[in-house]
Amino acid sequence: MECNRNSCTFAALTMQKTLKRQPGLCSVSLFLLLLLAACTGSEKMRRDLDALQEKNLSDSLLTDSTLALTLADYFDSHGTQAERLEAHYLLARTWTDLGQAPRALDAFHTAAEQADTTRLDSLSCHWLSRIYGQMADLLIVNKLPYNAIRSIDAASVYAQQANEQAVANMIYSHKGRCYFEMGLLDSVVAVEINTSQRFLKCGDTLFANVSMGPLSYCYVKKNMLAEARKCLHLYEYHSVYNALSSSDKWKLLSYYKGLYHQHAGNSDSALYYFYKQLDDSKHPNNIGLAYQGLYQIYHHKNQTDSAEKYAVLNAELSDSIFRENTTSALLSMQHLYDYTCFKQLADKKTMEAEKAKDNATFLFILVLLLIMIVLLGYRYQRNRIKLTRQRMNAKYVTDILTYSKLKAEMETISQSNIEQRKNMEMELNRLKDCLVQQQSVHLTSEQWKKTEELFEMPILSIFHTAASQGRMVSDEAWNELRKVFNTMMPNYLELLSQGCWEPNYVETQLIILTKFRFLISEIGVLLNLSPSALAQKRKRLYKKMTGKDGSSSDFDKYVRMEIMCS
Repeated sequence: MECNRNSCTFAALTMQKTLKRQPGLCSVSLFLLLLLAACTGSEKMRRDLDALQEKNLSDSLLTDSTLALTLADYFDSHGTQAERLEAHYLLARTWTDLGQAPRALDAFHTAAEQADTTRLDSLSCHWLSRIYGQMADLLIVNKLPYNAIRSIDAASVYAQQANEQAVANMIYSHKGRCYFEMGLLDSVVAVEINTSQRFLKCGDTLFANVSMGPLSYCYVKKNMLAEARKCLHLYEYHSVYNALSSSDKWKLLSYYKGLYHQHAGNSDSALYYFYKQLDDSKHPNNIGLAYQGLYQIYHHKNQTDSAEKYAVLNAELSDSIFRENTTSALLSMQHLYDYTCFKQLADKKTMEAEKAKDNATFLFILVLLLIMIVLLGYRYQRNRIKLTRQRMNAKYVTDILTYSKLKAEMETISQSNIEQRKNMEMELNRLKDCLVQQQSVHLTSEQWKKTEELFEMPILSIFHTAASQGRMVSDEAWNELRKVFNTMMPNYLELLSQGCWEPNYVETQLIILTKFRFLISEIGVLLNLSPSALAQKRKRLYKKMTGKDGSSSDFDKYVRMEIMCS
């Protein structure tokens, strides 16, 4: 380092003497000096970044936040995309080791934003898998399992894209812890089994059986003791349990065995393994589990003093853990939700969401407008067709009644009045041709049977309902029905009576109901007439209208105009 300083000092003195001799070289020399200084600073920053990364890879604590912040700021302005990603990742690791969860989460997101997700290479996928994986660990520690699951899924996908299947399997296994925090034992079982199968597929039988310990716990809780025993066997003899024994946190084999024997009804064996758990591990969580097991067994055996002892010990341990961890955990959770670590990402997503919302709103209004236009056009066309059919129906009925009336008058004219009969025959032929044309082109009997609009009006539904329930309808309903009848078929009653008689109130009701195709049983209920009385009334009314004797069915056909002209 001293040699470098002397070299720079000598170069500066030499440059100063040269500038005195040749002032014209001032600007060029100044540029070269700045370039030399920049290159020297860039190399130093790169060396510092590499040193910090080596320290991170050696699992050493990163506690120099000033250095990490300096590197992140420098490479934001002068670094490549990969250098920016690495610098912010190391800043996130530093904040994590310092216990600054909100800042760490912010730095993880900033690091992830440096990657170009449209053109991912294996190196970018490698970094992203680490970023999202360690972000998931941070969220799990801060009791946010729902958020952690999303980060685990992203980390696992990126690890697979980087061809790091073993890392992807390890990241995926953390899902079991999330589901355990959420109380979803079935999901924990599924994740642990899937994790084991993934490692076996890669040929790693050791790590494949690490998950057997948590899996045995789940099986015991689900009272599946045979499966739990198999998992304990694999966990004890075929796993990396001995390698994990260096971490006091993972010394749980005795607890798993004690829990198994407790549920299997072997109280003495369970007591042995719970006491052994107290000797194996001094981790507060493991000691608390052992206390719980001892309390439950002594309580089950009605040994009150021992049960009370371990209940008190467990309560005291829980209180100490609560005092040490809960306050900081709650503060971290509050900051995770309130801190502005997502501000940049939120602003970007907000702008995209606003743009998408505007486009969706415009498209929705356009589609709604088109639908309204189509519906209005359809309604207009439907009403127009309905009105046309009503008018055609009225004209058709009028022509039939006129034809019937002329035919009856012609029969009364004497044979000697040849001229008058000839004129009437011509008029009858004209009306007949007109009726035949209407029947063949527009108003065939099949078409009229399918003209449902005439018989599906709301007022008719009221009458049908009343008839089916065996009750009468109000005078207001009768007035409404008569008004609709006169609107749809004007002058129908006058044409039907041929001016020879005027139907009374009941006869008018009978004609209207018959015209609207009510059943005979329905008409009897609505007019309060017995079947025999109704049949007699229809026969008498038919003779009034036509001057001929006929049956009640002839009356129905005549009113409905089902007797066509011949």
